[in-house]
Amino acid sequence: MKKLMAACVAATLSGCVTPGMPGMDPTNAATADSTSQMEAQYASLMASQAQAQASAGRPGDEAMSCDALQAEMAATVNDPKVQASMASMGASAQAQMDKAKAAQAGAVAGAATTTALGVASSFVPGLSWFSQGAMMAQQAAMASQMNSANRDRAQMMAEMNSVMPQLYRGQHLYDLAVKKNCSFTKQPA
Repeated sequence: MKKLMAACVAATLSGCVTPGMPGMDPTNAATADSTSQMEAQYASLMASQAQAQASAGRPGDEAMSCDALQAEMAATVNDPKVQASMASMGASAQAQMDKAKAAQAGAVAGAATTTALGVASSFVPGLSWFSQGAMMAQQAAMASQMNSANRDRAQMMAEMNSVMPQLYRGQHLYDLAVKKNCSFTKQPA
């Protein structure tokens, strides 16, 4: 009878903290937040892109000479704001790649630990509590990484939005130069 009672108590207590229960899994909440944030950021980026594209052309652009188009393109690309944003986005992208590699290594190590604990719990009664705790800690770490990635992505999107008008202006000028068959568009980069 005591063993049955102990088994019922263990099952009840372990059910209270089982990952995947509504409200108990921090990774699911972080994923939902991440998805809604990405959708909002994407919508903002698309609106910014449409506005920048609509305002890229200016009166008199069609009459510009090839030299004038090239000079304005260079001024647009070499704008200090554009240069600073590109440098910032490049550094952010590198930092995100480094974080992703570290997270991947951590996930592999965490999976190995959880697997080892899972196998060992088959032989040692009660060890499954440690395995479950390790899984929950791993999920909490994943949620934290998602939040950090969301902040990084939001910063990059804001940087991109801030220079979107210059980028589309440069593209518009380049398209005009190609249409005019300007020689600088044929040179290898």
